[in-house]
Amino acid sequence: MVNADGSALSDLAGYRIFYGTSSGNYTQTVTVNNATTLTYTINNLPASTYYFILKAFDSSNNESPASAELSKTIQ
Repeated sequence: MVNADGSALSDLAGYRIFYGTSSGNYTQTVTVNNATTLTYTINNLPASTYYFILKAFDSSNNESPASAELSKTIQ
């Protein structure tokens, strides 16, 4: 992994998951304060279609650009 300026990423601190029920409108955020976490479950979502993006952040709280948006329908 590299920083936006191309330098080696050495201080990844975690991830933020942004989500909501409208594409491009993320009204909820979950912070994962562990850079080694590979999976995360958001429990108890009411039935709907949810849209998600992810951003990484470093120890200085600098955020990466957003990932591609993904969606999931909960029935």
